Amino acid sequence: MQLFEVDGDCSQLGETPHKRAFSPLDGVPMLALSADQVLYGDQFFRFSFARNPYTRVTSAYLHKFSDTHPKRAHYMKRLGLRNDAEISFPKFLRIVSETNPGKLNKHWMPLSLLMQLDKINYHFIGRFENFCDDFNHVVREIYGRPYEDERLKKAHHAVNASAKVNALIGPQEKALIDEIYAQDFDNFGYCQDVGKV
Repeated sequence: MQLFEVDGDCSQLGETPHKRAFSPLDGVPMLALSADQVLYGDQFFRFSFARNPYTRVTSAYLHKFSDTHPKRAHYMKRLGLRNDAEISFPKFLRIVSETNPGKLNKHWMPLSLLMQLDKINYHFIGRFENFCDDFNHVVREIYGRPYEDERLKKAHHAVNASAKVNALIGPQEKALIDEIYAQDFDNFGYCQDVGKV
């Protein structure tokens, strides 16, 4: 979307799309509109993306708690653990399940809560698993034309969570994930069968 805002001229973009200060996309404070106008009005197309809770939490665990992640110590501290402590997937899930959902890190907070489904009137919620098609739907709604960059077709999965779900999620892990993400399964219609991920 940043490329659309600068007519495809990459030289106008910062080194990373994650630094808001260098983004050509306007943030809510820059719009000089009330929160109600932004969240409920007809002036904006509101969208977000959901991801299967099994692959999402597996991906968060594999990525954020790998020994090579530069912010591993930060994430361990947020869980109340020392950086050199062992953190198995079941232990991670137990800590998440015992934490107030509103205090969870955004990478593993239930999406229903993170996306504030009770407050924001979304026009469209795409799926990570169908990203190319769903992102093109969003781009057509906003810009009136498709996104034709080949980079969109190349799926980048840093930890390949989908392939590791069956190895990491047994009955105990599944029960915890089903409990933590019950609203996500309901709100986004994901099947609670790990074998179908």
